[in-house]
Amino acid sequence: MDKNAISRSWRYAVKIERLKKGAPTFCSWAWRKLLQLREAALSFFRWKIGNGQTVSLWFDPWLASGLLSRRYSHADIYRLPLHCDTKVADLFSNEGTSIREELQAVQDPLPVISDSPDSLQWIPQNSGLFSIPSAWNVLRRQGRLVPWPSFIWDKAIIPRYQFLLWIISRNRLPTQTFLISIGRLPSGTCVFCKVCPDSIKHLFFECAIPNSLATLWAFKCNIPWSNRPWLLTIQWLTDQLSLTNFHSDITKFSFAALCYVIWKTRNNMLFRSAPLCVPSMLQHLIKALKDKALTYKGVPDTPRNRRLQCCWGLDPSIFL
Repeated sequence: MDKNAISRSWRYAVKIERLKKGAPTFCSWAWRKLLQLREAALSFFRWKIGNGQTVSLWFDPWLASGLLSRRYSHADIYRLPLHCDTKVADLFSNEGTSIREELQAVQDPLPVISDSPDSLQWIPQNSGLFSIPSAWNVLRRQGRLVPWPSFIWDKAIIPRYQFLLWIISRNRLPTQTFLISIGRLPSGTCVFCKVCPDSIKHLFFECAIPNSLATLWAFKCNIPWSNRPWLLTIQWLTDQLSLTNFHSDITKFSFAALCYVIWKTRNNMLFRSAPLCVPSMLQHLIKALKDKALTYKGVPDTPRNRRLQCCWGLDPSIFL
């Protein structure tokens, strides 16, 4: 008898018992939500029957169609010759004939009893072994692939900017158009152009002032620029900046900083009655970029990197 198989099955059996317990009332909201996934996780465990001596006939998952206890009431189980403590091996005795025939009638495949021990299997894995990554993949809600994660979550961009880019890409930025659509705002006007309510498309970069800043940013970063819808812009930047180098890092960071400056200025003008000052917006962008560049040392002194340093006024010490 394989001792490792017995030990593994015992550990899985303990996990199954823990999965069946109720969630404690004193734990955090996040932990309670995780514990609520146990019922879903339990459905991906199934016993592989060997000798059938350790698996409960009624209350353990060994049939592909689910627990037998969900087909029979407690009163039915009590009246049948195979009671609550019955093991799967007892199904193949004379007392189990009637239940065996019922399962065969609904075309539930029955296991073949052997001398090997029973083992608990994690169905999503071909090996039958449980793993956290496979559990995450089967339990999470999976949506369609989007083009922006590799750009937004790039390590060159700081978390504050990443969060803003993520909100924009999810179309959840609380612009005037968004708030009007959900009935939280009766009307609105863009603080930059005073023509129409602002929206993601308008602020990034259809409006004249944000577009002029984006054009200047693209010139300083030495990349071609034309205004596109937001997701197409992110896809274009992902393609343009696919390499990992100083120029790509600074360009990604500066784009995220530009979006942050536009959104922050918009909020200050809207909620704090701050005046519009485009040079001040540009200075905020340049300062953020200079601070970022100081985190780099030993940057290759190539013509492209030198141009980037001169256009943004970065400290030349980055090349040392």
